[in-house]
Amino acid sequence: MQKPHILFILIDSARPDHLGCYGYSKNTSPFLDEFAKSSTLYQNAIAPGAWTLPSMASIMTGHYLPASQRAINFYTRKLEFLPELLSRAGYKTSCVSFNPWVSYDTGFDRGFDKFYYYNKRNFFKVLDYGTIAKLFLRPKQIPLVLFMTEQAKRFIRKNHKEGPTFTYLHYSVHHPYYTPKRYFDLFDNGETSPDDYKRIQEWQYRDMGLFLRETGRISEVDRRALLNLYDGLIFYVDEHIRELISFLEKTGILDDTVVIIAADHGEFFGEYGFISHGFCALEEVVKVPLIIRHPKLFSPGARVDKVVSTIDLFTTVGQIAGADFDPHRFQGEDLRDIDNSTREFVLTRHIIAAKGEFPDREALKKKFSHLDFDRYEGEQISMRGEGWKFIWFANGSRLLFDLTSPRGERANLAEENQEKVEDCVKKLESVPGLIKYDESGEIFEFEEATKDHLRALGYLD
Repeated sequence: MQKPHILFILIDSARPDHLGCYGYSKNTSPFLDEFAKSSTLYQNAIAPGAWTLPSMASIMTGHYLPASQRAINFYTRKLEFLPELLSRAGYKTSCVSFNPWVSYDTGFDRGFDKFYYYNKRNFFKVLDYGTIAKLFLRPKQIPLVLFMTEQAKRFIRKNHKEGPTFTYLHYSVHHPYYTPKRYFDLFDNGETSPDDYKRIQEWQYRDMGLFLRETGRISEVDRRALLNLYDGLIFYVDEHIRELISFLEKTGILDDTVVIIAADHGEFFGEYGFISHGFCALEEVVKVPLIIRHPKLFSPGARVDKVVSTIDLFTTVGQIAGADFDPHRFQGEDLRDIDNSTREFVLTRHIIAAKGEFPDREALKKKFSHLDFDRYEGEQISMRGEGWKFIWFANGSRLLFDLTSPRGERANLAEENQEKVEDCVKKLESVPGLIKYDESGEIFEFEEATKDHLRALGYLD
């Protein structure tokens, strides 16, 4: 069979339970819902990281990563990236990103023939749309998702006849949820005022909204506003995915393209007193959508209940591309053969983000007394099996959950299940580099424009 084109669409921060094809009651994803009917949908896909950098590093290398930012930089530079592997297999490769964690500064341009990373300082240079655009547009006014979609279409249009292509788009529904008004209006019941929306967005922009403010509470008005913004942004991205898939169909290559739609992590909306992501490995953050379509390689309309990981994408894509590599040296599996897998669990490696301290801890402890917040300050590794989860903490804490019970991750069963806990720890210790890691190598150095972008997303003060 001729090598297929590969289109990898990553929706940053997308929760599966906010998509109709995963059971959400609101009409946030009409195109994806229809698209999923001709695709294989994975009901229990787990991200290998709780925020973008570790998650994408694992997806792009096929390896679970060491525990620190410094080690990620050092470790990933020793490993082949997915686009490098595909380039060796004869693919033309392209990436379009608006996330500073997926940029030149973090080394994610490796292996890409074309790499487009947008920030407000370099927008026109990257876009190359000429003087007229520069005269009449300003970066804050520009619908970047639109231009990302067009950039991907241009690359595919130019290269698809010459050989197989790999196109990676890093879309985003990341906070602070700057959503075009007509999209969040779709989900607004009229109870949320424009001032409420403005206040919520300023709050997120200012301090990332990691934790609930002052009393540890979030009002229902604020929560609805957050959800309306988030759901509207999903609808907005859904429209652009529709445009991109329609382009493939009109070009005549849709059925010759493996289309992968996934997320790097999810998002909290008040659960356990948390807002956003990047500080623990609970289900709201690590469970992600995963939808794959190719009429011959994946079963149309199939629903896979087995626990999988997006780390499996490296091995799966590499095998499909006919790349010269040994899949047994990687920690993912081929998703086409997942029914025959004997894997007991998948992992999520959580490392501390650039901004990782708990503000207003005492208020949170008072409101959510069932959780030990001290446990969430440190390195974490989550083991996710069929119906259970174990979380190891570098500070000695251990959590064990029965995900089939009504209380789920609100009931820590570790104390009464010490044999299971000890077995999990032994299995983690057997995975190279997870618990004992090397901090050699240099920390990332960001250009000022990237630092500005990280501040806008709340990662830097």
